[in-house]
Amino acid sequence: MTDPATLDFWVENLSIIVCVVKPEKGQNTVKEIPSTEGMALSLITSELMKHGRLAPDLASKHIKELIEALNKRDFAAFAEITIKESNQLHAICQDTYPSITYMNEYSR
Repeated sequence: MTDPATLDFWVENLSIIVCVVKPEKGQNTVKEIPSTEGMALSLITSELMKHGRLAPDLASKHIKELIEALNKRDFAAFAEITIKESNQLHAICQDTYPSITYMNEYSR
């Protein structure tokens, strides 16, 4: 559990920036496959989802590591775990059949 002083530290020192990237030429402005539909398709067709992401210890491991990074005020560790989670999600999207692409070159 994260103590209140640590939470105050993050609230006072962390800024969240959301970037919306312009679609590439020829790219739709709306997702071709909505996220919920994409997740259902991934559950059925992605080997990475079946044999990797759904491993019971992976989510618990990452949650523990994130809590530890927050408590230690270790932004680098927090960022690394977050980026790995994002990369795994997009790898599953590519492994889904038919593959799903949510990122373009600008968002990468």
